[in-house]
Amino acid sequence: MQLCSFFRSFLKGLLMTFLVGCMSIRAGAQRYPFFNIGVEQGLVQSQASSLVQDRYGQLWVGTLGGLACYDGHSFKNFSIRDGLPANAIKALSLDAHGNICIGTAKGLSVYDGHSFKNFRFSSDENPRGNTVWQLSLATNGTLWCLAGQSIYSVRDGKTNRLPPPHEDLRWAALRAVGNELWASPYVSRFLYRYHDNVWDSIPLPEPAPHAVLRITSNRNSQLTILT
Repeated sequence: MQLCSFFRSFLKGLLMTFLVGCMSIRAGAQRYPFFNIGVEQGLVQSQASSLVQDRYGQLWVGTLGGLACYDGHSFKNFSIRDGLPANAIKALSLDAHGNICIGTAKGLSVYDGHSFKNFRFSSDENPRGNTVWQLSLATNGTLWCLAGQSIYSVRDGKTNRLPPPHEDLRWAALRAVGNELWASPYVSRFLYRYHDNVWDSIPLPEPAPHAVLRITSNRNSQLTILT
């Protein structure tokens, strides 16, 4: 694909991060207090997989054994007995209304503070689509879900599978930035962008291909690609 001027300027600002070691800390840097909260303090299970903070400042923790909400003093725990489709939590996010969106091993669940509404993403093209690995919210309120190796949108209670630019693509990472969706297969030479109902792409820096694990962004809309 031909690169337009937007992509040329974007590529200059693209931040490629390779995780090659431990983070170093300068001697004499400011020290912050750390304390542990876990099963002894009421957490439902010890293996945390995801975190999100809601509009009230509460911390939601996804674990392999259920969902927990920490208010700064104690935990409230949730499981399949409370309406979750599965106890194994893979991803957490907020939707446009501040509801807690939970990616589980058996689909997406949305908690409004009172009950769980569950969505499943199985299809002929994506028979393993129940597991929701990643979630990302766009500015227009669309919640993008990486389910199995396909991408789905959730908006106004409706779900739709997003066809990839090539049907042989199997997605591994996604990130919404504004109203644009950025996505990558696990091994790729390109980063793909979905905008105004059209896919386009930019080449990733050499040496390529890269094994892409996750895409993140900062407040300046710069992307970080974890490989």
